[in-house]
This record gives sequence, C-alpha cells and structure tokens, in this order.
Amino acid sequence: RTTVWSNENIEKILKKYEQDVYNSGAFEREKQRWPDGQYDDTRLENLRGYIQQRTDYIDYKYGLVESEPFYQTPFLLQEDEEETTQ
Repeated sequence: RTTVWSNENIEKILKKYEQDVYNSGAFEREKQRWPDGQYDDTRLENLRGYIQQRTDYIDYKYGLVESEPFYQTPFLLQEDEEETTQ
C-alpha cells in the first residue's frame, strides 16, 4: 500500500475529516443540539486505531506482510461493542 491506501495518505484523510468536523463548528453545534449525547473526543483516536488494525489485517491477507497482526486489545467502535453485547 504505497499510493492511495498508504498509511500516510489515510492519515491525511483522517486529519482532513477532523478539521472538517471540529473547525467547521459542526461538533459544537451537535453538542448544543443534543446535550444528553456522549461527546468523547477520543472517538477519532479510536477510529484511527480501528483503521490501522484493519489495514494491518488486509496487508496480511494479501500477503504484503508475513505475520498475522496480533493486538492485545482490539479497537472496537461503539457500534461493534453494542453488537457483541446482544
């Protein structure tokens, strides 16, 4: 993954997304509109970790790396956590 799907390019996309959400005022408007919501600024970091784990696994499946990635604590998005508890 050295072009569009490189780690560096994915990070640029995530930074652009972060700027769009936080600098546009959308995040603040969302908090004002839904005051009872759970607004944890670490969610973007969780998304970064989740994407990194998924791309590591895809690299392994396509033979781009030799060993299967192993994670002590896999990142789960909130939706994934809800599915596992049902």
